[in-house]
Amino acid sequence: MSDLADRHASTADGAIRTTADATLQPVVVHLPPALAARRDVQHTAAMLINLLARCKDFVSGVNLQCPDVEALEGVIPAGVSRAPTLAGALLALAASVGPDAVPVTASPDTNTVGHQDSFTIVLGPGDQAMGAWRVHGNRWHGTATRHGIADAPDCGLPFGPYIAACLAVAAVCDDLAGRGFAAVEAYPERGAPEDATSAATPEFWLAAEFAMAVEDDRFPVMRREL
Repeated sequence: MSDLADRHASTADGAIRTTADATLQPVVVHLPPALAARRDVQHTAAMLINLLARCKDFVSGVNLQCPDVEALEGVIPAGVSRAPTLAGALLALAASVGPDAVPVTASPDTNTVGHQDSFTIVLGPGDQAMGAWRVHGNRWHGTATRHGIADAPDCGLPFGPYIAACLAVAAVCDDLAGRGFAAVEAYPERGAPEDATSAATPEFWLAAEFAMAVEDDRFPVMRREL
């Protein structure tokens, strides 16, 4: 192996596209202030940053939105430079991947989740994150979804968080590899009066030849491929 991403570059005898066909895009990783001190959320963040830093054929950069919380003992792998804050520890973890790693920057602005030109990931349990993926793992189970994720007591095991991080990176690679085909999305509110929101209603977008990409009781995702 001569390159950081060589092991991900195989075509499986033509069954899959090469990573060189992908379009580089930025990724936003958002840790909600109310959840960032949890061990399961920190384990997910650590594995996610570790993996994204290696995806240089898909990801142009990672913006880590992390509040000022302490990194819990055992979250960051041994051998990585210690830092007093979780954000500092995650930056050190990304840097430890090597000189060819995807650049990772940290921002304390935890109120701005992401932008339309970024693949946005919100860590931890909670409701559907509009325009973003929600990623969370606990015990032996991990999830990366456009829907909400129910909460459960944190048991401290890293296996579920690691599974969630792997699923999130798979979603990033799948999405960014296909960004040559653009799509438009809308997030209408069910039951709202026609003139109550600029996002209109699901029925409006269905009439405009959008499809229901993600079913949700309150904020479904409407999408039209271009």
